[in-house]
Amino acid sequence: MTTDEQALRASASDGDTEAARDLGWLLSLDGQAWMATQTEGEPLEAELWLRRAAESRPDDSTAAVLLANLNARLCELVRHSTEWPEASYDRERFRAQAGDWYDRALAIDPACAPAASGLVAVLAEDWLWHLEREYYASEEDRLRAGDAAGAEVLAVLAETAERAVALTPDDPVAMAALAEAAWRQGDDEVARGWYRTLLAADPRDETAAKRTSEPVTPRPDGFGFLVVRLDFLVTNSGDEVIERLVLSDPAQLGWALDRMPSLDDEVPIDFGELRVYPRDEVLATAADSDPLQWRMAELDGPRLPLGHPVRVGGETLHHGYSFIPPW
Repeated sequence: MTTDEQALRASASDGDTEAARDLGWLLSLDGQAWMATQTEGEPLEAELWLRRAAESRPDDSTAAVLLANLNARLCELVRHSTEWPEASYDRERFRAQAGDWYDRALAIDPACAPAASGLVAVLAEDWLWHLEREYYASEEDRLRAGDAAGAEVLAVLAETAERAVALTPDDPVAMAALAEAAWRQGDDEVARGWYRTLLAADPRDETAAKRTSEPVTPRPDGFGFLVVRLDFLVTNSGDEVIERLVLSDPAQLGWALDRMPSLDDEVPIDFGELRVYPRDEVLATAADSDPLQWRMAELDGPRLPLGHPVRVGGETLHHGYSFIPPW
């Protein structure tokens, strides 16, 4: 996919709906635009183009997935933003649109793995939102007796994850959901089985390692993709923003890095690294090199499909740009 924003914009403005889809995806990697959304309430231009593409291309499952993915990232951002105005309303709106467009993608193509896995990620986000709203004190808490709403969230999560695993048996996002649902409901034997399989795919998952308590041989296969993490300080008291970028097209790395707020000359980088998967290898760190110069030409194995979430280091990350604000 080209990173020539000007050419994509010209074609999309002339009615090329494929260009509109590609432009929307490219613009969704703009970290400065995401920061403006969270701090100033500015709408994302990426959504305009992706919506235009998805609505005008009714048989394009990728366009539907990318619009769902964008709304899933917005939904996650609201959960992390304690000062987001109208948080509950906006989260419900973004959540509904993410679910609707993932469902649309699966209606177009029942074997659409990015949509199936993305829907699992959204439902896992529902579970995290429930935990926070119901004041579960610890990640070690089991499902409370009488928590009917929580039981329903977990049941839907497990059912959706089972469908995703049926499409892609080695999907770590779905495996993590199945393990979490079983463990929270007290089915430790089933949970340990899923955690063992998950740990082979994601050896840095500390929760899986703790709940498995058995040695597992890592399985260095799967999709090829890049993950950038940059943490930067925003106050003298240590408050920081954590930026993440998940890409399956190395050609987009430079374009996205140029637009990451953490790479402003006046912002102190607290931590930064570029990792390549599936081998989970650190290619560069901010301590040893300038992130603006990070580049990679090729990836190992088949590339992560556009819009497919990933599971790395015990976290589910959506494809594209995301960040965790300090408040």
